[in-house]
Amino acid sequence: DDGRAFENDYFGGRTFGSPFTKGQTVGCGYDPVSGSVYFTLEGILIGEATKSRSQRPYHAAVGADGRCTLRVNFGQRPFKYMAANISSK
Repeated sequence: DDGRAFENDYFGGRTFGSPFTKGQTVGCGYDPVSGSVYFTLEGILIGEATKSRSQRPYHAAVGADGRCTLRVNFGQRPFKYMAANISSK
């Protein structure tokens, strides 16, 4: 992928992170305290994609322009991005 970010944007997105390829781990996280949605690549924070001061529902989605196989981790295994493994409970 080219590493561009899309948020309600149908016209090419915006520059966000480095391109990534098959076999790399891309992470997406949400911090309900700060309202931040962020991305990681190989366990390293790329940056904050968006932030909302009000709590609102987010829905995960994956886009592909061809066949793909992916594995998702909703917390059943430790995350590569270590900060995401710390629970605020």
